[in-house]
Amino acid sequence: FFNTTVLRKDITRYAPVWGLYTIGMIVFLLTPNLFFSAQEKAEALIESMPVFGTINIILAGICALMVFGDLFKTRLCYATHAMPLRRECWFATHFTAGMLFSAIPNLFIALCFLPMMREHWYIALLWFISNLMQYLFFFGIGAFSAMCAGNRLGAAAVYLILNFTTNLLS
Repeated sequence: FFNTTVLRKDITRYAPVWGLYTIGMIVFLLTPNLFFSAQEKAEALIESMPVFGTINIILAGICALMVFGDLFKTRLCYATHAMPLRRECWFATHFTAGMLFSAIPNLFIALCFLPMMREHWYIALLWFISNLMQYLFFFGIGAFSAMCAGNRLGAAAVYLILNFTTNLLS
């Protein structure tokens, strides 16, 4: 159910997304908080959670479209799917790669915050878990949208419709 070669290819192909997200998080979270006390850093992390909910909506949709993008281009689909792998293997590997796009940068930032937070270390852990769970939710919707749609535009439309249906209905 898993292929490391496909995972490595997904990671290296979309490495700029990891880099931009990590650099953006460093600029947004670490740089302004360098000279704060541990209590102020904990409060800043708590206040950043809603902002990262919005960022996760965007990042998860983009990552889902990129990782499952080989399904939408005929040439790429024929080239990569000529490998003798089952569909479960493709899905599990792409899904793992998509989850790593958020897990590794968020873990890096949380580990950078741990020594600075002293007695409020658990806030960094809670921030990491909540950020990862938000991303998992939105990436799951993105993966579902990619599997249901036949092209990138359709997958993006289904993703937006599924995410904002509750807002439209209420």
